[in-house]
Amino acid sequence: MLRWAARIVGTAVVTFVLAWALAECGPGSAAERAAGAAGTLPPTERMSERRTVIAEAARVHGLDGGAVSRIGRATARLATFDLGRSWRDRRPVGDVIGDGLGLTARIAIVAMVLALGGGAVAGAAAARTRGRIGGGVFGAMTAVAAAAPVVWLALMMVDAGGRGELAAAVALAIAPAAAVAVQVHAQLVAFLAGPIATAARARGCSEARVATHGLRAQLPALAPLITTVGAYALGASVVVERAFALPGLGRLTMDAAGRGDAPVLAGVAALAGAIVATLSVIAELVAKAADPRLRGEP
Repeated sequence: MLRWAARIVGTAVVTFVLAWALAECGPGSAAERAAGAAGTLPPTERMSERRTVIAEAARVHGLDGGAVSRIGRATARLATFDLGRSWRDRRPVGDVIGDGLGLTARIAIVAMVLALGGGAVAGAAAARTRGRIGGGVFGAMTAVAAAAPVVWLALMMVDAGGRGELAAAVALAIAPAAAVAVQVHAQLVAFLAGPIATAARARGCSEARVATHGLRAQLPALAPLITTVGAYALGASVVVERAFALPGLGRLTMDAAGRGDAPVLAGVAALAGAIVATLSVIAELVAKAADPRLRGEP
């Protein structure tokens, strides 16, 4: 339990620090960027007023000192779950992220269910289909679905009249569902051609039962797809939410990036890191539940 908690917390902290470090690479001083994010930075022709605004931004947001000290102070606040305040409007970063988190979470969860469930069903059905034609059709369909950019899929659905969170989740699920289907198909085809499946058929098991047993047997190998699909759904939500005009975490992140709002970007990075690490823990638990031999690992 402590090892899993350390993994989640450590990933969140590392992504937070990396996001702040990248923000520090921007042009100008941190205080200057903060004033620019708030829209209060006067033009260069008014240097006296500009210096006053920058000094005020440094005082309000605690941006004095060098980059290392600023990152250190921000990371220390993270230990108390304080993500700082947005440079744009001085709201707590936690409140800013909370505004879009619920919508993004709903879309991502539905997309994960559709991708994992639909992909598993499609891959299993294709594995039981015999003949080159069926295999060729499956390969072509999954290749097209996996290669199609998510922004194209989203815009096509919008043009076709798709609206709302469910349509966004479907657009988000298509590409990872194809990837899941390919993995399930490959694992199950190998199992169905192996000695365990042959022995099960000899004992009178139906093909459906053999395939079901094969899926259970391959679950430890397929469990990491939980992390892959979840990370994709979280990252691609930026594009999908903009295409469907949904006020979620993805659109909020894009707006923060456009304004250079470093505290919000670092907070989103920490949250994303924690979510992906949590998904990896869930995948590990699923694999261990499916294969008792893995439970003895240190």
